[in-house]
Amino acid sequence: IQQEVTRAVGSVHAGYGDPVQGARVLPVALVFGAVAALLMLALGFLGGTDLLPSHTLSAFALIALAAFLYSGQSASMGAAAGSKRWYLFAAINGGDAAFRLIFVVAALAFAGLIPFYLATTVSVLLWLLLGVLPAGRRNLVERADVSAFQLARKMGFTVVSSSANAVLVTGFPVLLQLAMAESSEA
Repeated sequence: IQQEVTRAVGSVHAGYGDPVQGARVLPVALVFGAVAALLMLALGFLGGTDLLPSHTLSAFALIALAAFLYSGQSASMGAAAGSKRWYLFAAINGGDAAFRLIFVVAALAFAGLIPFYLATTVSVLLWLLLGVLPAGRRNLVERADVSAFQLARKMGFTVVSSSANAVLVTGFPVLLQLAMAESSEA
């Protein structure tokens, strides 16, 4: 999402797109986040106990919330980069990492999975908090150089490409775990 939003917003700021006719990037990105959140909830209901045996529904609800919010964060970072708001970009990107570290360390004090899941989710709210600043408000209403349909299509290509890579790199252990669970049942 971030890459396509950076391209689309950058194109408008470079004078190649219509800043009035183009789609607002945030709502289109949030649709992708909503779809990802629904997929996470479905995965939680259908086979979540194989992946997260304890606090399954709570964990998947937080993962779904994080997926939704992260789509907004990705769009916000892309809009900041495309509009060359580098301090805002750094605040979102660096602030997320700093908040995540602080919240995870605090969650370790509670020695449970739910505080840890919550800690990794809460940091994704930073882009919304930065929306109270003038640059943050402008960032939240940035437009693309294309219609909502075209933007969604282009985002779809980048999401599929990034997801395929994530499944191969990060998700491989999960796929292996699921395959081993099925083979032990047989």
